Amino acid sequence: MYNERKEVAAVLMGLDAFIGAVMPESRAHVCVLDVSGITKRDILSVSATRKIHASEFCCRAKLMRRGLWLCIRCRNRAKDKALCEKEPFFGKCPFGVGEVVYPVVSNGRVLCIVSVGLLCDDSNALSDKIKKTAALLKSPAEPLLEMMPTLQTCADFNVYLKLAQAIADHILLLYNSTETTKSYENYHKAVAAALDYASANYHKEISIEDVARTHGLNAKYIGRLFKEQIGEGFNTYLNRVRINNAMQLLAGTRAQIIEIALECGYNNVTYFNREFKKIQGVTPSAYRKLHINKA
Repeated sequence: MYNERKEVAAVLMGLDAFIGAVMPESRAHVCVLDVSGITKRDILSVSATRKIHASEFCCRAKLMRRGLWLCIRCRNRAKDKALCEKEPFFGKCPFGVGEVVYPVVSNGRVLCIVSVGLLCDDSNALSDKIKKTAALLKSPAEPLLEMMPTLQTCADFNVYLKLAQAIADHILLLYNSTETTKSYENYHKAVAAALDYASANYHKEISIEDVARTHGLNAKYIGRLFKEQIGEGFNTYLNRVRINNAMQLLAGTRAQIIEIALECGYNNVTYFNREFKKIQGVTPSAYRKLHINKA
């Protein structure tokens, strides 16, 4: 069975390439929010710009006074709705830009959430919404109004719903046709569970106690085993996972450092800067200057 899966995987297009193939000239932006750790498989990995809302329009919106807070709140609400209902839906952000949200579900479990955004179905209504939200934020609307031509004109959202479904179907095909690339066979099942949990939930505030509750195990027991087999404590390992993901976003996107900190599970940007420098030897901003042109 494993060899058959490898043969099938060999002829399948990777997720990032597939998204590019189905949307070659579209201005719409596809984002894949991994909530289970599946993008650690090479064939299911995506570029940094597909991990967050990293378009120029979104970046400008987040630069507004309280804009980042507004965007993150909207994203979290959409994520919670997708995780709870496990059904696709369409919505608009506080600035009036449309987005199709499509949970990818396998055996009742949400693996990831595909969103196809930057959609504009009515330019006049969008312009009015941008002005209204900008006024509420006490920020100028012009920077976003200038970016309206970069949005995808959309007369029928069902077209993008079908595109999201095609991407979701391909994700399931890749997921069911490939074995995990992680080699956990030599680890105790409790340690493997902790590694999986960190991979899927690093963007949230988590601890070894959360792993224990999720799997019905003793936290001290897991913590001791984890350090014995991995060579470092769970929190230290989790911090490295977060920093590794932050490095990808710093080099591959133009997102604000505070946004990257929040995306990677740090609620305090000062703490994020300190931890990043401790591991990488340079601050996040210095790392970006060194690597962003190479991404």
